[in-house]
Amino acid sequence: MLIETYLTVAQYLKATKTALLQKELENNLILGICNQLFDQRELNEGYRFLNVLEGDKLAVSAISTPLKIILASTEDIGEEGIRLLTGYVAAYWDRQKGVVGPLSGVELFTKFFHRNINQQTRLCLYGLSAFKQTSTVGGKFVPATEIYRQQLVEWSVQFYNEIRSLPQKNEAAVQKIVNTLIETSSLFCWVRHEKLVSMAAIIRRTDHIAIVGMVYTPQEERGNGYALNCVKKLSEYIFRQGYTSCGLFTDKDYPISNKMYQKIGYEPVSDFLDVELC
Repeated sequence: MLIETYLTVAQYLKATKTALLQKELENNLILGICNQLFDQRELNEGYRFLNVLEGDKLAVSAISTPLKIILASTEDIGEEGIRLLTGYVAAYWDRQKGVVGPLSGVELFTKFFHRNINQQTRLCLYGLSAFKQTSTVGGKFVPATEIYRQQLVEWSVQFYNEIRSLPQKNEAAVQKIVNTLIETSSLFCWVRHEKLVSMAAIIRRTDHIAIVGMVYTPQEERGNGYALNCVKKLSEYIFRQGYTSCGLFTDKDYPISNKMYQKIGYEPVSDFLDVELC
């Protein structure tokens, strides 16, 4: 086995994209981040890319972001490839605060990487190919606009505070995220009696799949079916845009949200593990 490293997204995708697309939904994190990087031909500060090859076969693939290492989902994630990866990470990428990826790969990573675990979160990746019948509630599905911006920023701050697997962000960082989502027509709301009651966003796009996230309903509006209807309408919108599937991640310890997505038609695809290192 040997390690190949790449300094730019373009170099990495040229060598790896075909293999990543074989499991496009499972690799939405890496593919989505690569799509979001501004200039794929130039060096992207804080991002590094690596493959472990066994002959001409991709054994392990990973990218290093400013916060975490992300492991790809490959056909055969084995001990030897992960051992090589962790050795390289210990030598060159050791400032990262965590690792996220398919359960089996991350478990092997933490086995061989000699840093203690601060916390870990089990995630479930869901995919949607067919809708189920669901009950509807009053209200309408609308794209987020300028008039909703401040309330959506406030909700997004609360969202990041509630979701333990996500890095905490200050209001300025959240404001930037919300601005980008509004400007790219990626943030949507459920409105009832002219009042915002829920939101959901397209947070990543790959070639054929869009990923739903930032699903939030304020405490006083929960239990009314607003999030379910908002996510269902957003998922329908994604298919109308020409995507062949959509997906989302849930925390496996939150049964209410897991059941809600299953009511829409989302089905479990793969278990992931998000680890914060000491």
